[in-house]
Amino acid sequence: MKLETRIMKDVVLVPLEGKLMGGVETNLLSDQLQKLITKGYTKFVLDFERLRWINSLGVGALIKWLMILRQSGGDLRLTNAKDKVEQYLEITKLITVIETFDCPQDAINSFLVPST
Repeated sequence: MKLETRIMKDVVLVPLEGKLMGGVETNLLSDQLQKLITKGYTKFVLDFERLRWINSLGVGALIKWLMILRQSGGDLRLTNAKDKVEQYLEITKLITVIETFDCPQDAINSFLVPST
């Protein structure tokens, strides 16, 4: 999995590729998120446009990151979940816990615009 983060204001956009199934890719993402949290970033958007598969270990990692971010005063958003990834998020009911958006900019804007 290739991991290149972009920071927009205080929101971190993380485009994901390939699979999120535990192991190396999950550890790589965990390490990157932890470094950024240590630097004070607590608002993350994971872009799933190029993510082709996720399994229960990947979902477990998302839940772990969501809890860490919320305990730090931040949150996690997901964007561009398609096909099998979207179906898995629906089956596991994760989309009822983590806000999802159709495009990264909408997810980023959700952090920037105060909720009413």
